[in-house]
Amino acid sequence: MTSKLKIKMGHVEFEYEGDAQFDADAIKDLFSHLESLVGITPAAAFNTLSNSASTTAAGSAGDAALTTLNMAVGTIAARLSVSSGPDLVIAAAAYLQIGQGMASFKRADLLSAMQSATAYYKASMGGNLTAALKSLVGSKRLNELTGSAYSLTAAEQTSLRSRLEAE
Repeated sequence: MTSKLKIKMGHVEFEYEGDAQFDADAIKDLFSHLESLVGITPAAAFNTLSNSASTTAAGSAGDAALTTLNMAVGTIAARLSVSSGPDLVIAAAAYLQIGQGMASFKRADLLSAMQSATAYYKASMGGNLTAALKSLVGSKRLNELTGSAYSLTAAEQTSLRSRLEAE
């Protein structure tokens, strides 16, 4: 049986889906831990930024983890060596979430961003978008949110940031 757990306390959010069963003590421990994070972590550490490549939530240029990327989808696709539809979906998602600062995005936003990468986009990718999204959600690279919205998983976002900022 699959269990789902989603907790949001202030700017801290925890989401889990898997086979684990939760008992009351484990839930209390998790709440206690999240409560301690809310108390010690500044809210600015969780802010999403606008389209500025040099501004961070703390207001300085020194915190690369919070810096948005000022790149087009085609540039992101080139840096990620895109070779398939799902790869281009991830490049478009990185553009929307990391580059544009969107917390989540709709399928239409993804398709439009994919189409803007004219050197990589093929019409068949648009036709196969449903399958690509299902595959990326299944492989835990994208989160499927309510209302047909998507977002990069935290692990995928961290991986993409390090790959894109290293270049």
